[in-house]
Amino acid sequence: MLTVKTLLTKSLISRLPTPLDIVRRPAYYAALPVRKSPELVQQKVIQKLMSDALKTTIEDGDFDCLINRKVKINVVDANYQFCIGLNARQELQVSTAHHLTLEPDTEIKLDSDAIIKILTKQVDPDTLFFQRRLVILGDMDLGHEVKNTLDAIEHDSLPKLAQWLMNNLMPKVAQVQTWGQDLAEAIQYRESLQIKG
Repeated sequence: MLTVKTLLTKSLISRLPTPLDIVRRPAYYAALPVRKSPELVQQKVIQKLMSDALKTTIEDGDFDCLINRKVKINVVDANYQFCIGLNARQELQVSTAHHLTLEPDTEIKLDSDAIIKILTKQVDPDTLFFQRRLVILGDMDLGHEVKNTLDAIEHDSLPKLAQWLMNNLMPKVAQVQTWGQDLAEAIQYRESLQIKG
């Protein structure tokens, strides 16, 4: 007869992702600690990072299009989304997944690799938009205005933690993602050969 400890161990192991799944979806698993952290912590961290990064932009009035409006940022490969907006006093407002009570005015969908490439100036958002790697839903004018304003953020103006994440962690996530795609293609190729044989 199986002991309770053995049953719990088997149950835990059955819930763990396979190494192949981790390699195929590294951004999803890299964002897991963020998704599992308390909502209030998520909101405070995002608000601090974005307030620091957008401080000059907001003070100059370049983000006034967001006063009393909401834009949803949807990082699809990380399965993470949040809304940003400004209140009447031009203070940045952030709401996370479980607190998205109002429908956003627009939604910007992209993956983590696209975010890194935009913030590190490897590619401009318009290129990603035309490649359908950045999608805008809802109010297109507002979406394009926010997209262009975010593109104007200088990498050096980001908080040190955000710079460290982009310079160290995110490239490794992107590298693992490339390995995962290569591995998936190799497995699919091998399986197709077995079917033919």
